[in-house]
Amino acid sequence: MAQLLNPKTSIRNILGNTGMMVNENISNTIGTPLDILTSKFTGKRTVGLPSLKTQLEGGIEGFKSGIRQTKLGITSDNTQYDLPQGQVFSNNTVLGKAANTGQKVLDYLLRVPDQVSKEAIKADSLRVQMKLAGVKVPTEDMKIAAENDAKYGTFQDDTLLAQAFSKIKSALNLGKEFGLGSSVLKYPKTPANIVMRAVDYSPAGFFKSVYRLAEPLITGNEFNQRAFVKETSRALVGTGNLIGTGYVLGKLGIVTGKSSADTDTANMQKQTGLGDYKLNLSALKRFVTSGFDTKQAKIQKGDKLINYDWFQPSSIGLAMGANYAEDSGKGTDVLTKITNAFNSGTDTLMQQPLMSGLTNFFASTKYGAGNAIATTLKGVPASFMPTILKQVAQLTDNTTRSTYDPNLKQQALNQVKAKIPGLSNTLQPKLNSLGNEQKAYENNSFGNVFLNPAFNTTYNPKQEAQLPIDIYNNTGNTTSMPRQTPNYIMYNGQKLKLTAQENTDYQKNVGQQTAKAISLLGDVKADDSTAKLISDLIAAIQKNERNKILEKRGLSTEDAFDPWGAVTKKAQAKDNASTKDTIQSILGY
Repeated sequence: MAQLLNPKTSIRNILGNTGMMVNENISNTIGTPLDILTSKFTGKRTVGLPSLKTQLEGGIEGFKSGIRQTKLGITSDNTQYDLPQGQVFSNNTVLGKAANTGQKVLDYLLRVPDQVSKEAIKADSLRVQMKLAGVKVPTEDMKIAAENDAKYGTFQDDTLLAQAFSKIKSALNLGKEFGLGSSVLKYPKTPANIVMRAVDYSPAGFFKSVYRLAEPLITGNEFNQRAFVKETSRALVGTGNLIGTGYVLGKLGIVTGKSSADTDTANMQKQTGLGDYKLNLSALKRFVTSGFDTKQAKIQKGDKLINYDWFQPSSIGLAMGANYAEDSGKGTDVLTKITNAFNSGTDTLMQQPLMSGLTNFFASTKYGAGNAIATTLKGVPASFMPTILKQVAQLTDNTTRSTYDPNLKQQALNQVKAKIPGLSNTLQPKLNSLGNEQKAYENNSFGNVFLNPAFNTTYNPKQEAQLPIDIYNNTGNTTSMPRQTPNYIMYNGQKLKLTAQENTDYQKNVGQQTAKAISLLGDVKADDSTAKLISDLIAAIQKNERNKILEKRGLSTEDAFDPWGAVTKKAQAKDNASTKDTIQSILGY
């Protein structure tokens, strides 16, 4: 309840189910002529055109039955999130009564919409099967097939990957109902099945089609025409519709895939309003209304963008196409392009709340299994804080807060504080690489915080951000990117952990001085020589700020020369055209 009881989760659930139904309807529409062609060899029909009328009627019945079951506490059908069936808490206490009320609200928000989708899919599946078979009463096999279609369309089927994810959770829980696995992989079935849907709706789906054709020879089983047609049409839709659309829009620059693998470059792209998995709504509108003029698809200052990675599983195919398009101009071999595209697609899922626990766990394992476990455990107390409470905190305090502290126990406490209105703003602000406070939302409105499943941004690059990005675009050089400072400094070969305040001041001073230095360069060439100039200046600024921290701690410093102070003194009397020469002379070029 703490994690799921909020309107945004419900909206994402509804839109995800709706998107999946649209994909399946398109797939069945394409599959119908394929099924007709196949019937010339088999003498039977198995797939037909969808009926929106039947789906609407089934959805209404699903809504009614879902409401009725929830009212009566009869929750036999499951959901994407493996919600418990029946009443969980005792009603003997005030807390128990409140918890049961929350559980019922959660059923209304998640179980009822899933019931709507399931009954809509089931009704249409039965209609098609009965029509093609020429019967008015469905057989048991038809009911089973319709039930399987409904589970497939709502990510509730028991796939091999879902079983594997469930075993991982159980192993991390040491076989208990609750444990480490409950934090690492809370809902194992849904993300696993989203991955499987993405595989089906991709060129990889054709391998399943080929297997269906060869299955009678391999196993001796009867040819499964229905499975063959559905798997082939899904692969066609995914390849042509989702991946194809992502590729075309990626080529135009309207859709982006995964950002640069370099963290500082990705951070800088984000600060301009770009970033991972973005759809440029303004460019798309210009492109369409101009009669598909490719020049109008180019990004412009002030363009409005939204992220699309939350729209699972369709976002996986879009991201794959966009990434392949971005790699196509880099001279990369085909296998590498395909691998990068697949990684980009699955990354859209790994960044979602459903998978964040597993993502963070495996990211932490590079520092050892003990670190991964400690990182996960320190987040457990915060996981019991209601998400909607965090949303209230974001509405009242739009600054993104840092939970860093050198003490792990304090970090765990800070993660709890970050979700509590009034306490969150006692934490240090999280700063970007230019030393500015990060904001949770560009427009901190009720609708964006509580309802909008996407994040909106505006493309508005400034000189200190645009120059390093231009250098990167022209040369691939990332050394001039302003940097996120680490939460430690090196001293005599040892890592000195910074306090929370030192960590904030370090990033703020380095970032803001870097921004000022780049802005002073004025109109210079975005080339490797400018990259080296900026890189050396950043290194000098960072060393100087490191020395200030050491001095405050009463420790000896190394090379106390302040390059930025010398630059500003000389630059005050010079125009921008000569500032570059001034900086070069001071740094010893």
